[in-house]
Amino acid sequence: MVLADLPGVKTDDVQIRFEDGELTIHATRNDVGQGEVLGAEFSAADYVRRFSIPETVDASKIDAKLQAGVLELTLPKASRVRPRQIAVKSA
Repeated sequence: MVLADLPGVKTDDVQIRFEDGELTIHATRNDVGQGEVLGAEFSAADYVRRFSIPETVDASKIDAKLQAGVLELTLPKASRVRPRQIAVKSA
């Protein structure tokens, strides 16, 4: 799992790309003020983060959710690399 704080970023302003074992998160936060702004906690900003992802991750099942300014990426392991219990049979 990857968590990224993206305060003030809207879902439409987040792009996530996975290519050649690298996960890239790009997000843009626009100015929130319209008209005269007396004070603001956040200003316009661009975020870019890159992560090397191991081959054990199933890229087709990566899932992303943005809620309350926190981006949550779920990176499930590929089924072939998950440990499994092997039953022992009597001869």
